[in-house]
Amino acid sequence: MSTVHLKMSDPSVKKIIAASFPELTWTKVHAEIRENVTFSGTQWDEGNKRDYVIVELATMRAVPVADAPFLRRSDFHTQPHKIPDGFVVVAACSIYKYNHFVIYAPASVITPMITQKPELTYPEQVVLVATRSLKASYAGISNYRFSQNRGRVTAEEWEKAKASLIEKKFLNKAGAITVDGRNVCPQDYPERPKAIA
Repeated sequence: MSTVHLKMSDPSVKKIIAASFPELTWTKVHAEIRENVTFSGTQWDEGNKRDYVIVELATMRAVPVADAPFLRRSDFHTQPHKIPDGFVVVAACSIYKYNHFVIYAPASVITPMITQKPELTYPEQVVLVATRSLKASYAGISNYRFSQNRGRVTAEEWEKAKASLIEKKFLNKAGAITVDGRNVCPQDYPERPKAIA
């Protein structure tokens, strides 16, 4: 399973969410690439709840999945179900007041909605990981991300990489990571390439 961040402004994403939950105006959405889905968490539990809808992509016809029986086991809700070709499952998730949508679908459906990973320079990768992981300022340090850099890149490399990432729209003008930036960001800091002798 792989998680990717999506833009609500993407026409495909917008149509799927509008068909699934037309009454909800939430703005956060991501996808989980998978072949199967389990309809868990349909009853309120410590501030958490998920509502599921199955959407046929050709017609945008949406069918809600019934909640599990209250305080009773339901094999239908605990067993994995294969997502049929041409369909997606959308969940409206309320998790401690963090409201968001999750689209469950195979890679063939999700891939066209995401930015393909480009070649990023070593400094660009470092800046993206730091931006995703750390606050811009902390404990009175205004450029906290760079200060925690631990010598991975120089100040000049940092600023050049940051400007390049803004131009590529992986960071916004304020230097915050964008949805596309999250999708191309490495999981962890890369190792500096060895110099060619």
